[in-house]
Amino acid sequence: MEITMMLRYARESKKINMHQLSILSGVAYSHIWQIENENRIPSLTVLCKLAVALEVEPQELFIYRP
Repeated sequence: MEITMMLRYARESKKINMHQLSILSGVAYSHIWQIENENRIPSLTVLCKLAVALEVEPQELFIYRP
């Protein structure tokens, strides 16, 4: 899933771990883990919270960059 790859890419490029992203976004660590491991599809609300925490536009998480 492209969203999961882009979320991980954005998080790692900011040198933020999942625990830090959880604190910054208000999204549970377990929820972030499930999204990144393709066990859960994020809602639009969660996606927006993660994007704000990562300082990216939400639509950037839909654009695949290998």
